[in-house]
Amino acid sequence: MQQEVRGHGSAKVCLAYAGPVRRALVRMKFHRDPAPAEALAQVVVDCALAECARLRVDAVVAMPLSLGRWWWRGFNQSEILVRPLARALGRPLLRGHLRRRHRPPQAGLSARQRARNVEHAFHAADLHGRAVLLFDDVLTTGATLSAAATALQRGGARRVELLVLAAAPVPGADENWRVASERV
Repeated sequence: MQQEVRGHGSAKVCLAYAGPVRRALVRMKFHRDPAPAEALAQVVVDCALAECARLRVDAVVAMPLSLGRWWWRGFNQSEILVRPLARALGRPLLRGHLRRRHRPPQAGLSARQRARNVEHAFHAADLHGRAVLLFDDVLTTGATLSAAATALQRGGARRVELLVLAAAPVPGADENWRVASERV
């Protein structure tokens, strides 16, 4: 499945953000529980390995957390979820090349508010013409993914490919999204 991200083409989407997938991600993000990570990371590998290998990226970048959010949660769920894929691709998982300033949480904001909230929230450096795979756990409006991808390009990335574990279904989306997510 693919979902458009304004200004950056489309993101590869593994599952819909619904049912057990939604509950597992909420558990990780808001209850500070990394227990679902192993199963969800395997979903990422199973979903994206063949396509990501074909894309020939040089490195993988997980959506960073602000220092305050990382301190509260104790881990970056996106990094945990994409680490096995980076290993399977034989590509480095870059840490510190994309940084995020603290902003209020995106949950509960409108699409316009989300875009404003992440404007200038990211800074990237030292990518030196690399093709990178940017991974995030959840895609809703695409504002965060778009802002981070823009920062990676400004930081020297030659190309940015987008991958997410789950996306909020858009109106009129294929019913298979919901069905696939309920099987996880």
